[in-house]
Amino acid sequence: MTRITLTRTAVTGALTVTRLPLTAVELVTRRRGTAWLPATAFAMFEANVLRLAGAALRDEDLAAAGDRREDVAVRRTRAAKLEASASATEEKARQRREQREREAEQSTERARHRVEREREAIEAAAQERRSSVQRTAERRRDEAQQRAAAEQTRRAKRRRSDRLAVLEGQADAQDAATDAVETEKAALDTVDELDAVKERRRARA
Repeated sequence: MTRITLTRTAVTGALTVTRLPLTAVELVTRRRGTAWLPATAFAMFEANVLRLAGAALRDEDLAAAGDRREDVAVRRTRAAKLEASASATEEKARQRREQREREAEQSTERARHRVEREREAIEAAAQERRSSVQRTAERRRDEAQQRAAAEQTRRAKRRRSDRLAVLEGQADAQDAATDAVETEKAALDTVDELDAVKERRRARA
């Protein structure tokens, strides 16, 4: 095994050992192979170490490995940015969708309240019209009853007046008849007295 190979193995091994804590966290959190920021930062660190070691050892393969590691880190960083951008866009879209849903619900609720108020106003107006019609009908019925009662009173008064007139006429007729009888009786008494006087005179003669 050449010196370059040994040095390359030592460098990669040291990087692997240095990355063990990060690898353990990746395994636990299931972030292995993702664009996790600590892993991406360590990948850039590995790329720089490999390139520097390759330049120092004049090991083109080691420097190329550093370039490849950097390419992978850059791609993962871009992917992470795209994913973050997509997540942000999705979050904004979700927020806008929820905002539209809330506005639609509020608009529906306002419309429902408006329809309810209009229905209540219509019912109140209809009730007022029914009450007004009922009051008018009751007033007209009362007025008709009052007119009928007044007419009955006038007819009763008229009947009483006519009856009194008849009774008064009958009383007057009866009085006149009584007067005639009295007059006739007085006349008869006078005749009787005259006859009695004549009889007495003849008796004296």
